[in-house]
Amino acid sequence: MPPITAIGSAPWTRDELVAALPEFAELYQHRPIPENRGGMGAPHMFAIWFILKKLQPRVIIESGVWLGQGTWFFERACPHAQLHCIDINLERIRYRSKKAIYHDRDFSRIDWTALPRRETLLFFDDHQNAHERVKTAHWFGFSHLVFEDNYPPGQGDCYSLKQVLAHSGFKRNFGRPKGIKGRIGQGLAKIRESLRPSAGVVAPNSHDAAHFLEQVAVYQELPPVFKLPTTRWGGRWDDPAVGTPPPLLETVRYPWQQVYLDEAGSYTWLCYLQLRHG
Repeated sequence: MPPITAIGSAPWTRDELVAALPEFAELYQHRPIPENRGGMGAPHMFAIWFILKKLQPRVIIESGVWLGQGTWFFERACPHAQLHCIDINLERIRYRSKKAIYHDRDFSRIDWTALPRRETLLFFDDHQNAHERVKTAHWFGFSHLVFEDNYPPGQGDCYSLKQVLAHSGFKRNFGRPKGIKGRIGQGLAKIRESLRPSAGVVAPNSHDAAHFLEQVAVYQELPPVFKLPTTRWGGRWDDPAVGTPPPLLETVRYPWQQVYLDEAGSYTWLCYLQLRHG
């Protein structure tokens, strides 16, 4: 079956995405952690910053804080939002928000019933089974979710929604990392694997996709800003198993665009979804 990159209509336009690129590039120059190794680079950070700026949720839950760079951008996108930041290791955080509430328990083990759940956005960068995360979020009553590591079939260290929709199942494939950032990322992934054994092998199946489609009203994979000659794992963009929206930019025409090209290799099909209720 052809890869699915979109279900329903996104609450923004492609033109809005392109128009926001210069503002974020300027903001990115002031980020608190210049080298966010093992965390998000400019293309993905732009995507979640843009989504938050557009939707303006009252509450943001960030599952997977790493060094805290994302938290800094969340504050600037939604300065009035309440922040909840979750990580199994809060000691490594380098940017710690004074307004955030920090948790070192898993998202599924925290009582969220006091939150305005239809006005809360969940951001998952925790390398867990995304299908299980969606089911838990739906049970809690949340509507807006973003997954950072939305790996294509045969890749990655967790079961992604892209794999759910492809009926591919999941088996870890760390592949051959590129450069020092890739090797660091692979090492971190292996550590996460040892700490989170629940994110195990999933056999190829169609029932996960059927269940997911019952719960989701909108699913949108954010486009890359630039496409490098090959994907993160050295594969072809036209691989039938991948499927990718067209990039926002084709060539570097202005100096501020260069950072997006320099960090384009980290693209992993970040996606936004809105769940159905009632």
